[in-house]
Amino acid sequence: MGRRSEIEAMTARIEALEREVQRLSARTAAAGPLLDDSRRLEELAERAERLSRDTTVAIDELTGLATRAAVGGAPRFRAEINKVYRATSLGFVSLYFVGGRTGCIQIVAGTTDPPDEVVGEVNTMSDISSSAGAVVRAGEFWGARFRGGWNARGNGSGFVCVFTPLF
Repeated sequence: MGRRSEIEAMTARIEALEREVQRLSARTAAAGPLLDDSRRLEELAERAERLSRDTTVAIDELTGLATRAAVGGAPRFRAEINKVYRATSLGFVSLYFVGGRTGCIQIVAGTTDPPDEVVGEVNTMSDISSSAGAVVRAGEFWGARFRGGWNARGNGSGFVCVFTPLF
């Protein structure tokens, strides 16, 4: 066997290897998109993990803010008619008639003591209304007074006034 037969044998071997490479390339060509999808899914998983961490941090921060703001922590209370209060937080004033002495009572709020801006009114003398509500901002003075002024008649009236702190 000479040099020529060795070259022919090596050429045949190279051709066989090239055919095998082509066959394997054809079989693995379908795996290319799967590999791309796999890389994309890995990137999405990393992004989802980052978003999950960020969301957890944001929820913890909001929980802390809500705790510091005492959301739901301050109790509502019944307010006296013709008495001035000062809101320490945003709140809602509810005024309603339960029966008894009728009249016209206003919810007033504002920056002065006593407040003078009418923000709600109950008038039971003509069946016009039997309840009223108003939002009071933190720091404002507020109260429920008989129309026309602050007087002592309110305590025996048939009205109830309730303040609910919102934050």
